[in-house]
Amino acid sequence: MSLFIWVFSYTFLYMAPTEAIAWRLIHIGSIGWITLPASSLIFFLDFTGVEITNKKSFTIYLPTLLILCYSYISGKMPGATELIYSRNGLGWLYINDIGNELFWAYMLVFVLYFGYGLWRLFSATTTSLRSMAKGQAMVLGIVDAVLVSISFVVEFITPLYVTFIPPISNLTVILFSITLYIVIRRFDLFNIRNMMEGSEVFKSLKEGILILNADRVIVRSNRSASSILGYTRDELSGVILDSLLIESFEDDGFIGSQEAAEAMHETEVMFRKKQDGSIPVVISVNAMSDPYLGFIGYVAVFSEIGWRIRMAHDLKSNSEKYMKLSEELEHLANYDLLTNLPNRRLFYERMNKLLEEGVEFGVYYLDLNGFKAINDHYGHSIGDKALVHTAELLTAYSGDEGFVARISGDEFIMIDMTANPVNHKIKGDEIKALFAREFVIDKHKCHWGISVGFANSKEYQDVDDLVREADLNMYQDKLADGEVVSC
Repeated sequence: MSLFIWVFSYTFLYMAPTEAIAWRLIHIGSIGWITLPASSLIFFLDFTGVEITNKKSFTIYLPTLLILCYSYISGKMPGATELIYSRNGLGWLYINDIGNELFWAYMLVFVLYFGYGLWRLFSATTTSLRSMAKGQAMVLGIVDAVLVSISFVVEFITPLYVTFIPPISNLTVILFSITLYIVIRRFDLFNIRNMMEGSEVFKSLKEGILILNADRVIVRSNRSASSILGYTRDELSGVILDSLLIESFEDDGFIGSQEAAEAMHETEVMFRKKQDGSIPVVISVNAMSDPYLGFIGYVAVFSEIGWRIRMAHDLKSNSEKYMKLSEELEHLANYDLLTNLPNRRLFYERMNKLLEEGVEFGVYYLDLNGFKAINDHYGHSIGDKALVHTAELLTAYSGDEGFVARISGDEFIMIDMTANPVNHKIKGDEIKALFAREFVIDKHKCHWGISVGFANSKEYQDVDDLVREADLNMYQDKLADGEVVSC
């Protein structure tokens, strides 16, 4: 705005019909060129990434506003102490006075502001992480430096010494504005296609990168994107990204707006490859904006996750195998391989738990009579089947609340939650009655008995003592009945 006020008023200054009108245009133009250093410095700082607050803007404008206010109050300006008409007919020109203190005050502000602003601009050409920003800073820095230098000479220095060359700042601004436009167009500095153009990171990243315009049309891609998708970079250019999508793995699908993309959303999608069908990728689509152009498009970063899916499948498969193996090992550790009854380890674990809970229960120690004769006469295969049949009979008798375990060769033990010192003899006789008959195993007629020993948990607090009591009682029962097993 400052530059516009300056150039606009001085354009009409040269052709002003009277000196009074020329002076009026001089005063209007002074608003522009006095505040120009402040507005230019704010532009340079904002361009190089400095946050400009209202307080900071006021602080920067304050020296130029003080000069402007003093100029209007005193009637003196930093420049143009006298107006004369050019001898060569080019219009009005003004003369500066070296003895004017406002002239030097303004010169100090002019040099400091533009000097610092241009230094910030040129520093950005080496410190910026974006190659496009470096190019912009370089072009703007050179053009502004030349423009400021010429304006400084023709507007302030020349009027101190000569009276036949009119100030031509407006012509200078127009000339360099055209030059700036040509340079920007020539080098395509503000085009989205040049995003990361010179960046080695962009070229060497293993992740695929797609630069999209506001319509999500691909305008640039890196080597990795080309390699992952199987298309050349020229083939990808001009393609709408959505046309490469086969399906989205997530319900919310692909990023569909600038606002959504600004959330740096990441999703899994299936891309269509040029060959070999499709490829799963994880993609993040982020909105891109320029400080002066606003929203300019998207950058999509993606990586192939087929290996991750394969690994997840393998891990799941292996996990299921390991889970099954773990269950099998746990079963082997706790159950008898032949009869599939709980073994000694699981039996002791169950007994300890019941004793800790203070529950009353009965324990029957069971031993087959003459089982060795079955093995000797028919072989171990028939003996094994006799053990299995015994396990089935005891399990059926104990019911859902009972617990039967095989603790050694032909010895079993049973927990009965309903047995007590009063009824245990009846139950013991019922167990014996289960084996008081003939069994047919593989067409072989076999008959074996069983000895029973009982102990009640109420009288014991230790598992070993409880089992030992039941074992002793079983031995007494065996002596009383004798081994009457025959085949």
